[in-house]
Amino acid sequence: MKINRTTVFEIGRNTFRLEMLGRVNCYLLYGTERGILIDCGFGLEPPKPMIDELCPVPYDVCVTHADGDHIGACYEWDKVWLHPADNDLAHDLEHVNFQRFTGMHTVLNPMLIQEPGEEPSDFFDMASLKPITLTEDDLPAFIPLEDGHVFDLGGGRTVEVLNIPGHTMGSVVFIDSETRILFTGDAISAASDIKCVTATRGWHNMRRLLTYGDRFDRIYPAHTGLGPGAVGMNYSLPKSIIDDYM
Repeated sequence: MKINRTTVFEIGRNTFRLEMLGRVNCYLLYGTERGILIDCGFGLEPPKPMIDELCPVPYDVCVTHADGDHIGACYEWDKVWLHPADNDLAHDLEHVNFQRFTGMHTVLNPMLIQEPGEEPSDFFDMASLKPITLTEDDLPAFIPLEDGHVFDLGGGRTVEVLNIPGHTMGSVVFIDSETRILFTGDAISAASDIKCVTATRGWHNMRRLLTYGDRFDRIYPAHTGLGPGAVGMNYSLPKSIIDDYM
């Protein structure tokens, strides 16, 4: 199985996982009045037309943190919600573009080839996958996404934001009580690491998440697989992974 286009999975009522090239997950959820898009991917193929078609109501674009595989398509929107602690990282275009180019090529390419020597003829030529190089003129206005912010999507559906620094200082997670899903970006992920805080601070971050444990049962991260063949994985992580992190 090879993945060379964005694949959409419905993981809950009015809740969609957009798997981009088998590597990065973005999430769209909406209520009766508004929606939110959580992360926007590499930006290799413009996701906005697909999002506009999927979402029947106006929506906000939010990013879990400012790495290039999460804000790569931010140029498609005028405004994007981002935690202020990651503002400098988002404007470090050498960092952002490096991740969009080399991160996509070195990490994604082995995952597209399922068996040794198998090179399907109809997946993208990797050399042609390079996205546009982002400049300051391409960046949207970043709206401060603060800890504790609540998005009211209408119809009783609300989504709360928590700042969980570690992967980056501005990393945030989203709690959707309606579907009982915690969306974690790289704060908790099959490919995550804690590199910006001490182990003690990381432990307290996870402990804080557990205090919200009565509001979610499933964890959907930005990356759900590692290594050759780990593509197309439509699964969530168990809540127990928080204990594993601790």
